[in-house]
Amino acid sequence: ANVKEMIINSFTNTHVELCNSSVDCSLSGSTAALVFIQDQQVYIATAGDSRVVLGTQHPQNPSKIIARPLSIDHRPGRPVERARVLAAGARVQSRRTMQGHMVGQERLWLPDLDTPGLMVTRSLGDLVAGQVGCTAEPEVVCKVLTIARGHKYIVLASDGVWDVLSNQAVMEIVNEADTPQAGCKAVLHAALGEWEEMCLADNVSVVVVRLYSDSEAVPHPRIDISPFV
Repeated sequence: ANVKEMIINSFTNTHVELCNSSVDCSLSGSTAALVFIQDQQVYIATAGDSRVVLGTQHPQNPSKIIARPLSIDHRPGRPVERARVLAAGARVQSRRTMQGHMVGQERLWLPDLDTPGLMVTRSLGDLVAGQVGCTAEPEVVCKVLTIARGHKYIVLASDGVWDVLSNQAVMEIVNEADTPQAGCKAVLHAALGEWEEMCLADNVSVVVVRLYSDSEAVPHPRIDISPFV
């Protein structure tokens, strides 16, 4: 099998194992983001709204960083995702309050029941949402990264980060940190601080991949991975 097929199989097999485990996956699940680097090719795979963002040195100012998303969130508002789940029988609308008002972002519902109200269209688990098109199959893209282009960091994080911090803000926090681990912790604390300000909470998971540092002259990207959950 080629790399893309292996990545897709890793997501779908994990989904099956999760659903066959002792975990009740009827109304619970997880988004996922994966990066696989082979030489100077990088494969990005996501299911849901965990996102992958690339940080590149500013061409005129090497001390600055430019953030660019490498993935697109899978939510009902994305036209291609919306069309897919509607074709599977889903009802897509915002949450309805007791007063009958529609509030918040659009969610995924069964056609005749106010469940599950999922904000993503792809996930591992979430069996009820799976009845109306939610899938564990990831979206996979391949990019070419070269040191000459100034590619410096890749950040993978859950929506607990991206819902309260912009891509650029996260990458600037990482770029200012002394190590990838310190960058993870700084992003974590920044995200938690934003949630606390709103008196709300969400899970926060962060992984920082350092492709190279300014003092290193190597023919291939040096990988330094530091997860913080």
